[in-house]
Amino acid sequence: MKFKFIAPEKIIFGEKTADSVAKEVKKFGKKVCLITGKTAMARSGILNNVRNSLENANLEVISYNNVIPEPTTKMVDEGLSLVKTTECDVVIGLGGGSALDVAKAVAGLANEDGGAVEYQEGREIKKQGLPFIAIPTTAGTGAEATYNAVIINEEKKVKQSIRDYSLMARVAIVDPTLTLTLSPNITAISGMDTLVHLIEGYVSNCANPLTDALAVAGLKLVGSSLKKAVEDGQDKKSRADMSLASLHGGLVLANAGLGAVHGLASPLGPLYNIPHGLVCAILLPYVMEYNLETSIPKFAQIAYSLDIQTTNLSVEGAAFESVVLVEELISSLNLPFNLISLGVQERDLPIIVQEVSSSLRYNPKEATFKDLINILKNAMTGE
Repeated sequence: MKFKFIAPEKIIFGEKTADSVAKEVKKFGKKVCLITGKTAMARSGILNNVRNSLENANLEVISYNNVIPEPTTKMVDEGLSLVKTTECDVVIGLGGGSALDVAKAVAGLANEDGGAVEYQEGREIKKQGLPFIAIPTTAGTGAEATYNAVIINEEKKVKQSIRDYSLMARVAIVDPTLTLTLSPNITAISGMDTLVHLIEGYVSNCANPLTDALAVAGLKLVGSSLKKAVEDGQDKKSRADMSLASLHGGLVLANAGLGAVHGLASPLGPLYNIPHGLVCAILLPYVMEYNLETSIPKFAQIAYSLDIQTTNLSVEGAAFESVVLVEELISSLNLPFNLISLGVQERDLPIIVQEVSSSLRYNPKEATFKDLINILKNAMTGE
């Protein structure tokens, strides 16, 4: 058996750990570019707290706060221009996966001479970028523990990754208290993104013993805490559990890959402007059904991890129950259950499949064009 495992150089997890950000920045320099979204961080007070912490430590802060939920290559290029002209030493990403991905790309490309699109298209990153510190404020993407930045290519209207080991965070600060202000809907959507990362990475054809252990532990956290976090956003234990599960999911996907859910979600989300986590949630049960026969024991373990009561079932029974449990979870979170309700048109399905992302290569079962069309058709109606 051979495998490799990559992770942030340092992971700091726990309540109020975001207060340590200035101490970490000082190890790398004195001028920091703080990359965030347009409004959420300012409205919640998180941005002011982090900025004040940095400035009180006599660090110079340069802000870029134009990131939107589905970030584009233009935003990466704007961030790059700012970092270069102000000669920043460090880049911090503060926010959800979008802010972290833009910051990750800006830090990674800071010493290169090309634009974001060139590196999406495969241009090699040859120079060491700036140190990147990730501070997630949602529990979903796991972007603090991945080495790819998922950015929309505006010309193609699809999501494409800038991917290189050098993009991995030097420091990931995961402070669950930063998620306390999330709405129930965002908590549900981001939590389902975590669940998809854990399931797809667990059954991936590139899974290994380390990713399996992280996935199973993460699934147990989601099973016990996602609904609680949605129902009571001030429940600190469930928030901490989901932040830890999200971190697990990021480590899993970074090292085991994903699958058909993400392969299809990549073109589908931008085409219809649907939040990534929501698209993944809707597709998940249908992809699970398609993949079920490839690893009955693993799908059984998914059920056992999500619901302790399923341990009374046989391996085969639990494997089939895993799909039911996911469907019931989606329903309990009041999320849409089919693509039609989100405006997806059947005539666009071939276009979506033609643009399926490279995540498909990690799917445990080979999927043809026709197979993917059938998965989408089932997800259209929820049948």
